[in-house]
Amino acid sequence: MKIEAKLSDLQKAYRKFFRNKMKEWDVKSPKDLTPKKVSKFFKEIKKDWKKEKASAMVSEAIFKNRK
Repeated sequence: MKIEAKLSDLQKAYRKFFRNKMKEWDVKSPKDLTPKKVSKFFKEIKKDWKKEKASAMVSEAIFKNRK
């Protein structure tokens, strides 16, 4: 069984968000960044995920209410 099948919708949204953020930074892993850039990367993740999470939760609630 794939790990993806066991994840909640919010976890899947975070995984997609995180992967897209790595693409923006042009890295395959945070370990590809310098220590200073790692700190900046995760600060950006934290800040941007708050907005993205709210959006994902609203979308999920709307979808569940349509069923």
